[in-house]
Amino acid sequence: MYNRNLRKPNPTKNVFKFSSQKNREMVLCEGSLEFDACFHFEYSKDVLSFTSQPTGFYYHFCEKQNPYTPDFLVHYRDGSHQFWEVKPRAKAQNSSFRAKFEARQRAAKELGETVCLVTERQIRLNPLLNN
Repeated sequence: MYNRNLRKPNPTKNVFKFSSQKNREMVLCEGSLEFDACFHFEYSKDVLSFTSQPTGFYYHFCEKQNPYTPDFLVHYRDGSHQFWEVKPRAKAQNSSFRAKFEARQRAAKELGETVCLVTERQIRLNPLLNN
């Protein structure tokens, strides 16, 4: 297990700041799609809290051990929680990404966790984001 730090400057990543009343803190996101996903978490009655870039884990792919940090950890009012991976649809349909994501899901399952993949089709719904 390890943690990524979005506060370190990186010239290739755009870091967005989402001010969350639910979490009572600033949530840092890697990109506009993750930023838009925060609105769903913030205004969902079922979500108790959410964390960006939670503690990651390792998974095996192509005979290597690889690090993985989900985009979000979402805690629900019913006491459950779930990792969320947010990707553009074009990337999510890529066969190499799908193979890696399935390996990540297997590793998460071994840890007793689940990883859910969402794309802009689920996130950028109108009128929710226009409201």
